[in-house]
Amino acid sequence: MSTSSSTSPSILGYARHKVNTREWLDALLCEKCNVPSLYEPQSRHSFDLVQNKDLFLRITTGHGKTLILMSPLIAAQARFEEGIGIMTAPTKALCDQEVKNIHDTYVNLVLTLR
Repeated sequence: MSTSSSTSPSILGYARHKVNTREWLDALLCEKCNVPSLYEPQSRHSFDLVQNKDLFLRITTGHGKTLILMSPLIAAQARFEEGIGIMTAPTKALCDQEVKNIHDTYVNLVLTLR
């Protein structure tokens, strides 16, 4: 597949970038999560996770922690690889709510073990 600027508009936006670059990941996340752009912490820390870096987030509500958490799984899915994500939450109700949000928004399949 050519990555030149004459790429067909029917090709996914992230396919215009070299795989596993920050630009590729940003375009992929915007497309898969249906957002026009990412907050800077989302872009930076999503890329950190995809590069297998450890991460501790302190980000206010509504600024995309879930997107950051899901970024390695979304990237693996785009590369036709398998991925595993682990999420913890302080209550069962919050965990159930987050699993529903993740399933509805980010990935095709979520398996919940209780």
